[in-house]
Amino acid sequence: MLFVHVTLILLASGLVNGQYFGSNDGTSANQVIHFPSIDQSRRPGQCDGVVYMKMTPHQRMYVQYEQFATNVSQLNEISTCFWMMVDNPLRPATMLNYALDEEVNTDNITLQYRGSESLWTLDINGQNVYRSKARRLQARMWSHFCHSWSGETGEWSVWQSGQLVESGINQQSRGWKIPAGGVLVTGQHQNTIVNNMGMDNGEGLEGSVTLMSVSDKHLSTDPTSRRYVDQVSKDCSPRARGEIADWLNTPRLGYGGVRSSRAQPVCGNF
Repeated sequence: MLFVHVTLILLASGLVNGQYFGSNDGTSANQVIHFPSIDQSRRPGQCDGVVYMKMTPHQRMYVQYEQFATNVSQLNEISTCFWMMVDNPLRPATMLNYALDEEVNTDNITLQYRGSESLWTLDINGQNVYRSKARRLQARMWSHFCHSWSGETGEWSVWQSGQLVESGINQQSRGWKIPAGGVLVTGQHQNTIVNNMGMDNGEGLEGSVTLMSVSDKHLSTDPTSRRYVDQVSKDCSPRARGEIADWLNTPRLGYGGVRSSRAQPVCGNF
């Protein structure tokens, strides 16, 4: 890595630098896009007894991101859920990136929000799985998302505020496997770290992220998955699937001086 500023983020509370760190082409018939009402009445969940952090990168000088200290096995499906907030709704944000080689970055997993295009995109092994219409985020407002893909069926799904936004089947992605042994990060695209001399290339998150979980289980559109996504969007996700990475239990490495601070224990008002 290019950066000498590296912080190990552990679950046990401690002081580090004066801050507390804590514990498609997808061709098939898509479902009708449904955006949850922006003023939908939702009682915020209280996170009583749960201490957790939020990452707040700014990308103004060197790239800022966090790496999950986890061993990734070969995968044929994946899902991730998280809360995010952006400073500029038009700026792209790489929410999840996994690669075997940070210099080449094969885009084994790249999940991006592209605000200027009103899109969410997912690439697996350098190939696009979906380009899903997104409602443009509001600046400084928290939103909950889940994304999922299965290499067995080609099925994918995008969720916002606990509700299914869009799903489909990418036939070409059937049989794809994500290789083991790479590096999993949130907040940046890894090829920027080396190929752009450590300077942001316009793809890094500027805002905040918290309670990200990464699972080796696909979220289908069946009632069980719907109930699960609805639940984790309303509480602080203590039951969120995190076989690959769990925000509350998986250590993270912070790069570029990224700031991590204690989150408020109210979902949607972190």
